[in-house]
Amino acid sequence: MSTPAQIAANQANSQLSTGPKTPEGKAKVAHNGVKNALTGATILLPTDDAPVYEQRLKDAHARWQPAGHREQFLVQSIFDRMSSRFSAR
Repeated sequence: MSTPAQIAANQANSQLSTGPKTPEGKAKVAHNGVKNALTGATILLPTDDAPVYEQRLKDAHARWQPAGHREQFLVQSIFDRMSSRFSAR
């Protein structure tokens, strides 16, 4: 159990670490939690073109013709991994 002095110190310290306050600081940390398709949900960044992504995904499905949920998941995972590699350049 925390002592009253520890609680007071913690409350005082928490006021110093409230995260970014400026628009530039907020923009810099906005994508800290983005995950790739192999470790989490697929997330398009604001700089990504969603219609282009969707068309390329449709093309990948047409090319690989996945059968069933497992193969669809694999095509999605491969596609997202390839897309993240190219967008990082």
